[in-house]
Amino acid sequence: LTGLAAFGAGELPGNAFLGVAARARKTAFLFSGQGSQQAGMGSGLAAAHPVFADALDAACAELDRHLELPLRQVMDAPEGTPDAELLHRTGWTQPALFALEVALYRLVESWGLTPDFLMGHSIGELSAAHVAGVLSLADASALVAARGRLMQALPEGGAMVAVEATEEEVLERLRGDGRLAVAAVNGPRSVVVSGAADPLAAWLRPWQEEGRRTRRLHVSHAFHSPLMRPVLDELAAVAGGLSYHAPTVPIVSNVTGTFADAAALATPDYWVRHAERPVRFHDGVRRLEGAGATAFLELGPSGVLTSMTRHCLRDPGSAVLVPALDGRAPEPAALTTALAELHTHGACGDLAALLPRDAARQVPLPTYAFQPRRHWIDVPQTVRSTDPGPSADQAAAAPAAQEQPDRDEPERADQEQGVLGLVRTQAAFVLGYEDGARIDPDLTLLELGIDSLGAVRFQRRLASVTGLDLPATLLVDHPTPAALAEHLRPLLAPSTPSGPADLLRDLHRRGQLGDAVPLLRAAAAGRPAFSTDERPVGPSESVLVSDGPATPAVVCVPSFLAGSGPHQFARFAAGFTHRPRMSALTLPGLGTSPLLPGSWRTAVDSLAAAALHTAGGAPLVLAGHSIGGALAHAAAASLERAGHRVEGVVLIDTYEPEPAQQQAVFAWAMGRILARDGAPADIDDDGVLAMGGYLRLFDDWAADPLTAPALLLTAKQGPDAPDGAAWRLWQAADTVTPVTGDHFSLLEEHAAHTARTVEDWLRKELSCSPSA
Repeated sequence: LTGLAAFGAGELPGNAFLGVAARARKTAFLFSGQGSQQAGMGSGLAAAHPVFADALDAACAELDRHLELPLRQVMDAPEGTPDAELLHRTGWTQPALFALEVALYRLVESWGLTPDFLMGHSIGELSAAHVAGVLSLADASALVAARGRLMQALPEGGAMVAVEATEEEVLERLRGDGRLAVAAVNGPRSVVVSGAADPLAAWLRPWQEEGRRTRRLHVSHAFHSPLMRPVLDELAAVAGGLSYHAPTVPIVSNVTGTFADAAALATPDYWVRHAERPVRFHDGVRRLEGAGATAFLELGPSGVLTSMTRHCLRDPGSAVLVPALDGRAPEPAALTTALAELHTHGACGDLAALLPRDAARQVPLPTYAFQPRRHWIDVPQTVRSTDPGPSADQAAAAPAAQEQPDRDEPERADQEQGVLGLVRTQAAFVLGYEDGARIDPDLTLLELGIDSLGAVRFQRRLASVTGLDLPATLLVDHPTPAALAEHLRPLLAPSTPSGPADLLRDLHRRGQLGDAVPLLRAAAAGRPAFSTDERPVGPSESVLVSDGPATPAVVCVPSFLAGSGPHQFARFAAGFTHRPRMSALTLPGLGTSPLLPGSWRTAVDSLAAAALHTAGGAPLVLAGHSIGGALAHAAAASLERAGHRVEGVVLIDTYEPEPAQQQAVFAWAMGRILARDGAPADIDDDGVLAMGGYLRLFDDWAADPLTAPALLLTAKQGPDAPDGAAWRLWQAADTVTPVTGDHFSLLEEHAAHTARTVEDWLRKELSCSPSA
């Protein structure tokens, strides 16, 4: 009742969840793999729920036929005892996880919760296969026990490491080394490599020197690698003696990363390949998302897969992800909490079977259509304004943002403390505290005790209580409660939405972004501008992205689209083997000065001067992304006309700015930015108006002749706009090279591959390159 009272007062207490019960939500069950095991796992649920206890006992009874000790003796052993240590040995780990996951499935199934799809991680796929009916309990137990026993019997000396890199990057550096292999692709930039310990340590060293995050896994063997081959024949013999059936629920395969073929699952060869081939978890999650799964329940002892899954999704903001057990809270409470969160998002069906018969009574809602009465709790919005803002037409009529009167200092201080208090309170609830008093605002979340799974829960709770669309990287970018509150404060401040940024968002919601182009062009006409002779005095605005050797100096030019900027080139710079001195310019009108260039030529000459100043006399290479490539090319030509040498120009997925296609290209590119996780919160009125000014400038665009060599990188995954195939790529390039990724991922998850392609070109083309 206390929690309900707090919720009714507009708070989100620790034992409550807030969500939207989306219709037609499809659910996927995920079964954890090795590494998630914990001493005593399952004991709490077995004591509280007879259905779970019976299912666990049945699984253990079948597994005990193939084990030296009773499995429950190992699973129930207290932490630190010899029996508990056995749980972390492969021969016991895999059977224990299988038994727990099958019992969890049977429990939630008894409450009426059934999945649309199943997927496991490594040994977890065998749990999925059994509950889907591919293998009987006896046959699945025989295969699980044999798999664990055979792998445990292999000589030790193998190792596994997780690397912050794309699969393409890892494969490129593994080329020709038969001792190592990709063991798992767990995310867009999370790959596990497996093999002999000494070669793996040597292979890992360059990644560490580049500043990539790496982590050695606590394993005794190199799973999912060629070191598994000595036991595969014996595993095939066991698998060959089993009976197989078609799955009753679609299963996503670790081997292929897509839905498993029923005939393939029913062959011994599949399960042999499954033991050696990499776990394609990232592809599997993307396949589930593509099939419509937006609710994910992890069945396992902790939430290892839950946080991994979030990073794999294209649209994590539309999904609800929960672990059945979180490894912290008492198991019955953790499972109930998970189902409650799923239920609030419409993914758990009727939970009446979960409650004791005498726990509650049903209250019929009125059905008389002509006397409607509200039965929802009216929750006051204590944190964020809910004013829907003006329509696009209203915003266009008054494009300038209205000034808000300054608040009194006491009111501002109260608001600041309120946001910080909200952050501290929600962090406390994740950690199991009653209030935020124990949360030091200046400690990092990791120092406070919030692990990766806790961070996912914390981010979800903040999104629920604030109503904001918060990005997945929120807690990485703002790692302390104080930093989080500072970031959230302006986003939560009441405002009167009436400016160009609201116009943009409104048109985006209505699917009419192309209509913003003439409106923004007109709105920007009154912005103060400067001519070539009136260029602002003072040092050029630029950001040092990489402090490497000064030769050549790489100066990057971003796009003028709102939300773009120098920050886009950080991962690109980090991807170079020999890091150059790289800077990124701030476009005129998007920095400290509100003055926009008055003409195309003024903009180009201003960027040319800024690039020359930023290079500081070093040989200069200009690089630009998207429409920034056109600006970089024009600035290079301007420098050559003035007698300055330019060593080269790199255009990253740049299309020629054809006036007839301006609205379509803008609608696609800006739409992708606005649709990204949390992006709309970072777009302001000044940036949107400046964008309108640059749209006007391109009326006078022309591709100037250039002596310096020019490289055009084109994304292998082209624009997904209806007429995108007809858009004209940049023509004035000496070399055209396709690279992995799409228009945006070239500077994000595929940035390292993009960087190495540029680095190879620099080495071949430029005598000043340090790699030459």
